[in-house]
Amino acid sequence: MFNTNKDKMLRIFLIAVLLNPMLDLLTGVYLKTFNLDPRFTPGIIVRNLFLLYMIYYIYKNKINISYYIILMLTFMITIVVQHFSGININLFKEIQYYLKFLYNISILLIGLEVFKNLRRAEINKFIYYLTLSAFIYSIIVVMSFIFGVGYKTYSYSNLSKGFFYAGNDLTAIVAVVYPLSLYLILSDNNYKKDLVIYNLIIMLALTVIGTRVALLSILFSFLVFISFTFLIKNINLLKRFITIMLLSVVVFVLFSQAVKFYKNTNIIGSTIERQEAIKERTNNEMYSYVLNSRNDKFNSAFDEYKNTNILRKLFGLSRSSKMENIEMDFVDVWLFYGIVGFIIMMYSIIKNGVLFILSSFAYRKDLLYISMFVSLFIGFGSSFLAGHVLFSASAGIFSFLILALSNCIFKDGYGLKR
Repeated sequence: MFNTNKDKMLRIFLIAVLLNPMLDLLTGVYLKTFNLDPRFTPGIIVRNLFLLYMIYYIYKNKINISYYIILMLTFMITIVVQHFSGININLFKEIQYYLKFLYNISILLIGLEVFKNLRRAEINKFIYYLTLSAFIYSIIVVMSFIFGVGYKTYSYSNLSKGFFYAGNDLTAIVAVVYPLSLYLILSDNNYKKDLVIYNLIIMLALTVIGTRVALLSILFSFLVFISFTFLIKNINLLKRFITIMLLSVVVFVLFSQAVKFYKNTNIIGSTIERQEAIKERTNNEMYSYVLNSRNDKFNSAFDEYKNTNILRKLFGLSRSSKMENIEMDFVDVWLFYGIVGFIIMMYSIIKNGVLFILSSFAYRKDLLYISMFVSLFIGFGSSFLAGHVLFSASAGIFSFLILALSNCIFKDGYGLKR
């Protein structure tokens, strides 16, 4: 399938991507239906085994080993600092969270290596598998919603997250892949029925999930793509996009009307009710509304951070402190692992993100570049404001694979290879 000397790892990535929805489905049933031990879910077991393999792969192929060692040392110093600061360390919790981050960083480091020298056809093939995985998530969500089974996104709403346990992780996965599914359709003059169906089902799943990230990913994708087609003055591309956009609107209207008639459920009404509930809970304060009251958690955590000693400021408060997760990934890294931890942990992410943005000068008229820009903006924008990416082995694999892929494509003129 791929004509490179790194076929094995590429195939393993593909297997991991396609296995992801199955693991999350099993985890959802394991936790929500059978109410079993959350420390040993099917997802945790399989992903930790995969992490062990990735660590072995990094060591064997000497992929940025020094950076990997520094990451480990930073974590150990954080634990030592907390111990001597009188904190009662919950070692299992500390290791559990950090392994999730290592899982995603490992994907990025390996991805930067194995994606080298892929050609456009091979890249499209990889994006196809990302789309197929998102479609599997989406069809489960949509079918669960239609048949009235599974779990609600919110307790006071009819919106659904299917049989998946973590609604925010689910949103981060499907939303990130949505613009790439649009790319696959727009990059080919011949509309392939399976790709169109995947895209429409993913769009419906985002509306059924009903979170703001889910809905904004559709709106943002539409706005960027239509602006892009106008700017490059490509009439054929504009026609194809308008066709897909209108088809999406028609399918959503028909779906929502059918659901309203047969299930007496108003998708749009439920979404509006959800937003009104948030506004009421946040006393109509725009800042609190946008962050869904995460700013209150931040203020409380920052007060603790300000009043602590210099070592804890440098190496963080740790997960064992009384501070609760703020659910804003970049802020969580800073407060839990300190200034030193933030610099080291975020180095590779920020570096590759900046390099990708700088590529815009050369590739601003490339459809794939724009598609990946939208995808990464949604993924890491969501991570910044709503969390559940950097410390989610389920959702992180998509954003980190796309980040690695984007940097390998749009580097040294390579993005134009066919």
